[in-house]
Amino acid sequence: MSNTNEILLKIISRALGNYAVSRGISFNYDNTPLSIEETFSEDGGLILFMCEAKTLYESIFNEEYVSSIIEYNRESSFPLQIIKKEHESFFDFIPYLSSARNFECVLIFSIHALIELNKSYDCKHLPLDELHHRFFNQYVKNSS
Repeated sequence: MSNTNEILLKIISRALGNYAVSRGISFNYDNTPLSIEETFSEDGGLILFMCEAKTLYESIFNEEYVSSIIEYNRESSFPLQIIKKEHESFFDFIPYLSSARNFECVLIFSIHALIELNKSYDCKHLPLDELHHRFFNQYVKNSS
């Protein structure tokens, strides 16, 4: 993994963790409590939030009005790749940013994914099970 990728992922991880701590949010998966580090580390749940962010980002570009004025191409794409790390990571995959382009969008949409998850549960203890299910169905199952 490149040094730039590691730095960018740490920035996103730290921003998500800081947001969660500032709001008093905790997480669990399969009814097991997760620490902030487990939730947002590169080999933890960070992949779930970044894939959710990519889905949100791409859904905006798929809106007819937006797509009529802004072409979705390599320069405007969400530069996330999913790397399989079976038995080396919590969800068997880790995120990889193929470039630093659109980093601000990646960061903002990742935070937005956390905010939306928090709103959908309207509580301070958030399960990651549904987010994992969506990730699996959209990114893992469809690529098999």
